[in-house]
Amino acid sequence: MQRLMRRRASRTVLLCNMVSPEEVDSALHHEIQEECGKWGAVARLVIYHERDDDAPAAARVKIFVQFEDSAQAGAAAAALNGRYFGGRTVRASLYDQELFDHGDLTH
Repeated sequence: MQRLMRRRASRTVLLCNMVSPEEVDSALHHEIQEECGKWGAVARLVIYHERDDDAPAAARVKIFVQFEDSAQAGAAAAALNGRYFGGRTVRASLYDQELFDHGDLTH
């Protein structure tokens, strides 16, 4: 009998095209946590700098927001996708929970 693998629903939102590396400062973490808190409890927030120097500046910063549950993450991703932040259109999507849990932030 074949065993079906069931993926866990993601609790993590990936925000792209929000800021360039030069715009990351101490206030950004607090601002994102406060804004994302509108959709639920933020368990963890990671601002990751991609090492690809050929990518556009705004694509080099990935912001990962992990919520307490997947429903909160889904609501946040839907609400934030397409919103404007600092003159940019934010791309928000759910991120693979297994990858996030294992520290793989490159996908």
